[in-house]
Amino acid sequence: MKESKLTREKILTIIRKQPHAWAFKVAAGPFQERGLPDIIGCIDGRFFAIEGKVGRNTTTPSQEIVQGKIIAANGKYAVMRESITESELVDWLRKV
Repeated sequence: MKESKLTREKILTIIRKQPHAWAFKVAAGPFQERGLPDIIGCIDGRFFAIEGKVGRNTTTPSQEIVQGKIIAANGKYAVMRESITESELVDWLRKV
């Protein structure tokens, strides 16, 4: 969980530098829906969600269900690794 936090912080920092962008970290809790992505945001009026992963970690079944719901609602969803570069993230945000 600590390693994943570093990934989320790096991604949030990059997103927050972008014009017309807003994003926040989802804080997991006992009353929260299972499978929510780590970061939820909006850029130029378009919704996106990002799940941060480290190493060989993969998404859980509940994360895959939520991913499908977001995509079905015309939102954008990405699983991003700690190796993501600023230019790769910015390119993805432009396509959201």
